[in-house]
Parts: sequence; structure tokens; C-alpha cells
Amino acid sequence: MRKLLIFILLLSITVSSGCARRVRGPKLESMGLVGVIGFDLAEDGRTEMTVAMPQFPYAFEEEIQFFSATVDLTHEALVEFTKKSDKLLKYSHLMVVLFSEKYAREKGLIQPILDMYRNCDIGDDVYIAVTKASAKEIMMMDLPHHPTLVRYLSFLLEPREETAFNPFATIHDFVRRSTSNVYDPVVPYIEKQKDKSIKISKIAIFENDKMIDTITPEEANILESLTNRKKLSAIKLETEEKDDLGNPLYVMIEFIQSNVEMSSNKNLDSPKVKVKLNFVGTLMGYTGDRNLDKPEGLLALEDLLNKNMEKQVFDLLNKLKKLKVDPIGVGQEFRMYHRGKWNKDLWREAIPNIEYNIEVDSKFLNTGTID
Repeated sequence: MRKLLIFILLLSITVSSGCARRVRGPKLESMGLVGVIGFDLAEDGRTEMTVAMPQFPYAFEEEIQFFSATVDLTHEALVEFTKKSDKLLKYSHLMVVLFSEKYAREKGLIQPILDMYRNCDIGDDVYIAVTKASAKEIMMMDLPHHPTLVRYLSFLLEPREETAFNPFATIHDFVRRSTSNVYDPVVPYIEKQKDKSIKISKIAIFENDKMIDTITPEEANILESLTNRKKLSAIKLETEEKDDLGNPLYVMIEFIQSNVEMSSNKNLDSPKVKVKLNFVGTLMGYTGDRNLDKPEGLLALEDLLNKNMEKQVFDLLNKLKKLKVDPIGVGQEFRMYHRGKWNKDLWREAIPNIEYNIEVDSKFLNTGTID
């Protein structure tokens, strides 16, 4: 009897599941996969949002559908885009978010980024960048040499050895730094070029979530070395030497390894920080006439570059002092020893008073292509 009841139960489950209505998911052609979102400041001070959706199927050229809306809230725009589109909008394929410089300076990034960070369909590894032109203008550029906008922007902002100077930023990175009690965010800054391409021309510096200034790629390379990045991109440095015409002499160095040691006097009232940088690299180019085949010639050039690098590091740290920002994390050397309540405002007031002692030691393993 028991076996008969079990058999009837299994039979009823099989029949009911076989007769059940099958719900099919939407086909790829019926979905709008948002790849890029842009934020601009509208004339009335509200937010103008633009989305770019590649149209499938495509082969070598990418057809893109754009939607724009002026809104107060990020989610409000997403609802508006859904009303306008004949497709089911999906944000799971979002790869890049762009903010115009005007928007980054005046409104700040934290609110829209937090809205996206909380959206379970959007990954936290989405890259972000600040644009000199409007974000919408960048998104709608004619790119004859790069026909796939989403791929081009995501590749441009993806960390690679050739662009190791660039402190790449994702949604997650920005949330972590902007809400930190020490760090300030840094974000790639992109510009249109005359050859109808896009270039990472600078790095945007933020105070909390608002952009306040930029630094050059060369300064960004130094900044990255101060964050203890082991591998840096090749860098061109100006020496203190001049040629017969009074023009500066340059060297090109490919860093194999870098290391930074940082320590403080643990006193916020009179903060002092010692920074020791160690570089190991290959000399790839030199415009001077020193005889680098001889050890004394190479050692003299190393000494010259050490002094040059010390000056560049000191100048960058002084610039950050005047801006009262800390994208490097110097404050960690004080926070871990501070007794009492610590907050970002406390640290920000101490930043302009820091006295830096810089020491750079660079070694060349060989003279690379100029042997």
C-alpha cells in the first residue's frame, strides 16, 4: 500500500510538471544591454543621463542606440529609458561610466555611484572616468578607427602594463576611497583628440567626491610608485644637464621593480614623514653623451636621476599638501598611532603642515637598448 501511494505521488508530480507552462527568458535581440552610462550637468542644475546600448547582432561595426533624460535621481532615469525603449533594458553588461568635468566639480560623484553600487544588476568592477567634454559628446563621437564604442572605452580604461601610470578606478574603488577616513579618490581624465580618438591625458584629483584638480601622467607615475605599486610603466625624466644649445637632456627608464618605505613621527600637531623610494630598472634611452659603458658614467647618471626624482616626488607631495588631499594614504602612518577619535576632517587639517624628507635610490641593471 505504501509503495502504491509513493508511485501515485511520483506520477502526479511528473504529469503536473510536464503540463506546466514553460517560461522562456528574453532573446538576446530583444534585450537592450547598456554598455556605457554618461552623467552631465543640465542647464537647470539637474542631472542629464545618457546610456549607450549596442544593437545585436553586429559583425565588425557596432550600431548603438542612445537614450538621454534629465532627472533628479539615477533610478528615475533608468525608468525613463525603459519607457522609451522597445527592448528590455539590462545593466548587467555595464562596463564604463563617464562623468563630465563640470558635473564632477559641481555636483560630485558619490550619489550616482552609490545608486549604481547598490543596484544588484551592476557589477562593482565597472570603470569610471572624467571627461573634459560632456560625457554625451564623448559617447556619441565618430570613431572611424575604433568602431565599437563600448569595447574601445573599456579597453582604454582597463589596466595594462603600457598604462601602469594610470590609477584606474572602478565603482568599488571610488566608494571605498571617498568614504575612507584617510584616502581621497583619483580617476582617469580623458579628452578627445584631433585624430578622432580618445586619450587618457591627465588624472583627476578629488576631495571626497568632488574633483578639484588634475595631475600629469608623469606625476601620476610617481603617485603610483608612492602607493607601493611594484611594477610601473616606462617613464621619461628630464635631467639637470643641458646640451650645447641649452636644451635639457632626457632619459627613458623602464622600471622592473619599485618599493616605498614610509614612516612618520606619529605627531599630528607637527607631522613629519620620511619617504624612501627604491627603484630597479633598465635605461632604455639617453640623449646625453656620458660614457655609460664605464661604471663611473652609469653611477654618475644614477646619482643625477636620484636627485631629479627626489625633486619630482617633493613637488608632487607639496602640490597635494596645498590641495589638502591624500590619494596616497600617508594618513595611515598617523592614524594607527592616534589616540582618540579620528576622522577625515582631522587629517585634512593636518595635511598642509606635513614636513617631508625624501630619499630616492635607483639602480640600473643594464642599459637596455642603448648598449
